[in-house]
Amino acid sequence: MIGHLIEDEDIEQLNGYLNLKINPEWSVHFDIEHTLYDDETEEANFGITYTQPCWAVTVGSEYTPEDTTFMVYFTLANIGVPLGSGITSK
Repeated sequence: MIGHLIEDEDIEQLNGYLNLKINPEWSVHFDIEHTLYDDETEEANFGITYTQPCWAVTVGSEYTPEDTTFMVYFTLANIGVPLGSGITSK
């Protein structure tokens, strides 16, 4: 999916999202927000997920102009918020 934010008839920002299921266990996702006015990526996220019937693990990264974070999330099916840990580099 690709979207855009329109202000005053001009395109100011491009947004894109891709979620690709490789097979029943593996999926990859990527999303980006890019400002055309500043020609800068506001945020970009990437992750790869391995899923089993009762749990899943995701390894991913999040980029902003200020820092980059690498994360690992563990998710139990139908139980609250994922548990995870991340490392931030500036």
